Parts: sequence; C-alpha cells; structure tokens
Amino acid sequence: MPSDEVSILGDLPGELRQLLFEAEDAVNRKDYVKAKFNYQKMADKYPDYVDGWFGLTRVYLLMKDYENSAKCYSFTIDVAPDFDPDPNLRVIIINSPVLAPGFIKALAQNGFYGQSIKFIDSIIDKDIDFDLKVDLLQLKEDFSKLYAEEKARAKEAERKKKAKETAMWAVSIFVLAGVLIGAGFWIYLFFQKSSARVAFGQGKNSLVLAEQKYSEYQKFNRNINEALTYYHDAQKYFEDSVATRADEYMSWYMLGVTYMKLRDIEFTRRVKGGPFDEKLASELLSKAKQAQENAIKYSPEFPDSNYELARVYFELLNKSQALEYCDKAMNYSKKVYSDDQLKLDQIQKQCKALKASINKNL
Repeated sequence: MPSDEVSILGDLPGELRQLLFEAEDAVNRKDYVKAKFNYQKMADKYPDYVDGWFGLTRVYLLMKDYENSAKCYSFTIDVAPDFDPDPNLRVIIINSPVLAPGFIKALAQNGFYGQSIKFIDSIIDKDIDFDLKVDLLQLKEDFSKLYAEEKARAKEAERKKKAKETAMWAVSIFVLAGVLIGAGFWIYLFFQKSSARVAFGQGKNSLVLAEQKYSEYQKFNRNINEALTYYHDAQKYFEDSVATRADEYMSWYMLGVTYMKLRDIEFTRRVKGGPFDEKLASELLSKAKQAQENAIKYSPEFPDSNYELARVYFELLNKSQALEYCDKAMNYSKKVYSDDQLKLDQIQKQCKALKASINKNL
C-alpha cells in the first residue's frame, strides 16, 4: 500500500482491507501470481479505490508485464490524481535496473513522456550495466524530443482552443441571427478538425512503435519488416490527417519526418547489401520536402520543420537553402522554445551539427 496512501486503512471496506493484506503478504513472499489475483479482485470490485490499481502497477512491473503495468499506472493516476505512484516504483526499478527499459518504454507508449524521463534520471547515475546505461540514455534523448513535441502541440492546441471558442461564439451569434447555413459550415469544420486530430494521434503512436522496432533492427539485426509496417501505418494516418484538414501543420511535419525515415531505410538496405530502390528514395525525398514546405506554410516559425527542410536541402546538395533553413530553425527556436530549455538546447545542437556537415560536404 502506498506510504502517502489516498485510502486510509481504517476507512476501507472490510473485504478490501483483507484483500490488501493478502496481496501485500504475497508480494513480500514474491508470490506475484497470487498478489495479482487479489489486486485484480480489488480493482474489479472497488474500482474507485487506488489501492487495487496501484498494486497491479507494481506487481505487473515485478512480473515484467510492462504493457499492463503502464496501463494500470494510467488507471492509478485517473482514479487518484493527487497520489504520486512514482517514488515507490522508483525504488523497485533502482533495486532491479533490468526492469527499467521495458517499463519506461511502455509508459512512453501511453503518453507519459515526462514520467519516463524522470524514471531514467533516477537510475542513470546508479551502478548499472554499461549497455543498459547506453540504452537508457538513448531512450531519454528520444523521449525528450517526443515530450518537447507534445508540449509544443499542447501549447498550440491551447492557442487554437481559444481561437475555436471565439469562433464558436461567432457560430452562436450566427445561429441566433438565423444564419443556419453559416452555422452548418462551422460545425462541419469542427468535426473535420476532430477527425484530423484523431488520425494525427494514431500516426504518432505508430511512429513511436516504428522507431522502437527500427532501433531493434539496427542494434540486433532483426527483421526490418515490422518497423516498415509501423512506418507505413504512420504515413497513412498522417496522410489521412492532412487530407481531412490541410492546415494541420504538425501532421505535415510528422508526415515529412516519416517520409525521411522510410528513405533512410532504403539507404540502410543499400549499405547492408540488400535491395535498394533509388526511384523510391528520390520520391520519398521529394515528398518530405513538400510536406515540410506545407508545414511551414501554415506555421512559418515552427523550428522543427525548418530544421527538417534544411536536412532535405542538404540531401539535395543545395548548400545555400540548407544553411538558410538551418539559421531559421535556430532563430525561431529561441522564440518558440524560450520556456523549454531542454528542447531549445536539443534543436540548437542538431542545427549546429547539420551546419558543420553542410559546410564540410557541400
């Protein structure tokens, strides 16, 4: 049971107290199957109490069932927003570092990027295996980028929400004035926007999974087909998003990133002596360019699209354009990420490295 528990033992129903006692006793004896049975019974019968969900989070983690552990972590936070499950989970991970990568990846897949980074920080300085430390540092870099993008989207969504509220007030006025056609048009736009965002979220999840599978392919020489499936899923979802709403700049940006990833895979195949489709690689580069140009059309100061477009022009051997967009990305990032030092440092570092490559090779 959590030390700063939301439920006070004396206030719990008698049956729940007994189940909790038996579950905790089973955990102490490392009988995780019995502990899971009792915690699940608690969660099923008393879903509004945090004890069952948090217990399942812990026991699934100890059983290395990371996907279910992350899902129960989400339920824990939903049921008790003021309860912090992290300190107890950090102790488990510090005592068993081998559990860290799987659990942290599962948390990130459920959108808990900030918590994933904090868990990595809690263990990275401990006396752990070198290869594990390298993997965790790579995960931190990847999740930091995704977390920064998530925050940027949230910031942009808040801005758009206010604009939408203003627009909805306008709709109300039109309706009251009897302009039914105008009202219908705005409602149509509202649902169109919602569909585009759903497709974007599905694309983002597919891209996260694709990146994980591609990393496994690079590190362990596993089959590339699973990664390709997720990349193509992401491509489809992002294409659906921009087809529904052409002004979704984040969907254009992520679509461009996906095209470049697919192109990178073509060149990786060539390096490894596999099949290489030069025409496809050229088409993907052209599509990536168009996607980032569209993203910039709807959000000119978005640093990440300017950086990606610089990468495209570097591949096209266009030095002046590559340097121009590199400079734009660096300048815009100081404004856009002024309250996010981690993201600002990251994109500044990427731009400096890219400029160095451009000046050296072009």
